[in-house]
Amino acid sequence: MARFVVMERPGDGANAVIIRDAFSVFALVLPVVWLLWHRLWFAALAAFSLAALGALAAWHFAFPPAAFAGELIVSLFVALEGPSLRRHALEAQGFREAGVVHADGAEEAEIRWFAERHTAAEPSSSAPLYRAIETGRGGGATGNAAFAFPTGGRA
Repeated sequence: MARFVVMERPGDGANAVIIRDAFSVFALVLPVVWLLWHRLWFAALAAFSLAALGALAAWHFAFPPAAFAGELIVSLFVALEGPSLRRHALEAQGFREAGVVHADGAEEAEIRWFAERHTAAEPSSSAPLYRAIETGRGGGATGNAAFAFPTGGRA
């Protein structure tokens, strides 16, 4: 099962973006195209610039393996960190990380996420499930809640 990160805007749970948090073979083979596909314009420009600088340096020093090594490093970085780049770009647009879902595919992750949210939105009773025990010094009940015990739906 793969790990999917769910990003959504505060107050707008219907328009969630689900990002697979895993290595991308497509990003390894064509990193700039992958970045452009996901609308990461500045990251695509940076990846292209680094690859071009590596190729230029390899041509200048007459050492072609340097160009391959530079391109491989850029490709590996995009393949490994591409989902993080997408999450950061969405956070800059006002999204927040709402949760994590484990599923076999994006469609299954979406079904699991919205099914989980639907069942969480329907509480079975209004009574709290846990009762906090206050701890304090000097016999008063002015301390912080330190323990929580299940109440079985009773207050």
